[in-house]
Amino acid sequence: APEPGAGPRYPIGFAFPEVLRAHAGVDLAELRGAAGAIARAVDSGVLVVVADNPLPMDNVLNVSLDHTQYWGISTEWLIDAIGGKGNIVAIEGLAGNTANDWRVRARDAVLAEHPDVTLLSSVIGGWDQAQAREAMAGLLTAYGDQINGVLIQEVMNEGAIRAYKAAGVAVPPLTGDYVLSYLKLWKADPELQSVAVANPPGVGSVALRITVELL
Repeated sequence: APEPGAGPRYPIGFAFPEVLRAHAGVDLAELRGAAGAIARAVDSGVLVVVADNPLPMDNVLNVSLDHTQYWGISTEWLIDAIGGKGNIVAIEGLAGNTANDWRVRARDAVLAEHPDVTLLSSVIGGWDQAQAREAMAGLLTAYGDQINGVLIQEVMNEGAIRAYKAAGVAVPPLTGDYVLSYLKLWKADPELQSVAVANPPGVGSVALRITVELL
């Protein structure tokens, strides 16, 4: 441990990709584009900690959730909800994002074990309600009543439901969200078949605690 009153052993570089993306228009792809600057920071002794969405670089400390488990559980639930056979569509988060990539691999691994379930299409929703609504509207136009279930990541679920309601079509089993607004919507609609798999935001505070302990 450092001597009392001594400064930290490392300068700190602390990145929250999702916060940056949401509030400053910065996404993980752009952070990857800054790989040279991050590498130079690491080489100069900066402790770089990334919370939630891993950054695939040497000597960067990633504090992440199990994104593979997150969408694997959701996929298993949806397959059970549609009776183990039928057609589904998927709305992903952000293309090129490490967490999204892990989730997609988990989904595909589960689907590979269920040949009677067909993934008609998988589109990007950008973790944005409005974009997800547009994406779902496009899927409804393309596939209509062929869709037996909707596999969708967090944040975007209410947008997908609004697309169904705007089209005047009954909502099939659909993976849900753990946020209060979605839980209220679900409670108000007892016919809605859904599931909520937590993606706890506390990972940010865990990453901060680990960083402080490493100083």
